[in-house]
Amino acid sequence: MNHECSSPQRLDRPLLEAWRGNDSAAIADLLTSDARYFTAPARQPWVGRERIVPAWLERRHAPDEWTFRYELLGIDQNLGFVRGGTQHLKQQVNLSKPWVVQLTTDGFCEESTQWFMEDG
Repeated sequence: MNHECSSPQRLDRPLLEAWRGNDSAAIADLLTSDARYFTAPARQPWVGRERIVPAWLERRHAPDEWTFRYELLGIDQNLGFVRGGTQHLKQQVNLSKPWVVQLTTDGFCEESTQWFMEDG
């Protein structure tokens, strides 16, 4: 495994690289085998690396189709709280998202929950 996510503060670089690259191995490298990925709090999560990676790639966008901004709001041990925003350039849609990510002690994502909201 080649990642540097020992704390939520260090998740941003590998996550953005995986997201921009749309590389299944880079995405899988971030996750525990039984990770849970909630695309919204009330939805059923994608469970496990084998489910998360293809689901993530089904929603992918080319790197030049979006921009992302984020601010780390707080950390409680391995739990990170992030305020993020994505601008989808082709669709001219801006999304804001509070995001909570839980890492294992060895730096793998075991749970991610996002709340997507359209701006404006």
